[in-house]
Amino acid sequence: MSMATYQLAALTCVMIANATVDSLGPHNLLPTITARTAIGRKPSHADVAPLLQYNFLNENLPQYDDLPRRLMRSAVIGFSASAISDTCSNSVRVVKTSKQTATTPITYPEVVKVC
Repeated sequence: MSMATYQLAALTCVMIANATVDSLGPHNLLPTITARTAIGRKPSHADVAPLLQYNFLNENLPQYDDLPRRLMRSAVIGFSASAISDTCSNSVRVVKTSKQTATTPITYPEVVKVC
């Protein structure tokens, strides 16, 4: 997608959020803000999955004494854990953003069914 597409999407999201606040009141943004804060600040599946992946690879990949192989091993483990973390946390962000930008009030279970 181009930068203009992202900017248009962001503008649309802001307009929908403003319309939501105007019609339903600012308190309707609270569940979304609270959910995102809880996911971002407290341990969740997005934190546990990469830790399990890291531990699994750390225990099962061979250990090396020479520096280049040790660095490559650490890079593979770190990249894998990062990919798992991004996958878990991005799925939560998709649900959150879909709920925030819905043109009609929608619950989280309904958003998950649609996504």
